[in-house]
Amino acid sequence: MQLRLLVASAMLGLCVAACSSSANATADHAADAVTKTVYANDFRGTTAQLDASTRGEVTRASVGALSDLMHRMGAYKGVALMAQDPAKNDYTYTATFEHGTLIVAIRMDAKGGVAAYHVFAPH
Repeated sequence: MQLRLLVASAMLGLCVAACSSSANATADHAADAVTKTVYANDFRGTTAQLDASTRGEVTRASVGALSDLMHRMGAYKGVALMAQDPAKNDYTYTATFEHGTLIVAIRMDAKGGVAAYHVFAPH
């Protein structure tokens, strides 16, 4: 009986870890993909990745301004996870460029779409 409980507990732990890992992979991909389309000043590509409520808040001018900022920092190298709150679907990344970094914070919706995308200068 104790062995069955131990095995069941281990299986539950693996399932939780796998689900969390899958959510992280989805968020990692989304953070990188949106950052790439913003960097490319691709308004359609950027908004296509956002959920409907977020999509309406983005303008061509805001994508262009953010793209200009990113280009001043040099070539885009990628994102690395800094912090996460899976219960809230919030993930924070360091976006690395040839000449500096920016902080990218995203929130994923329940369907795996991007519900929020914010970029900040590190302190």
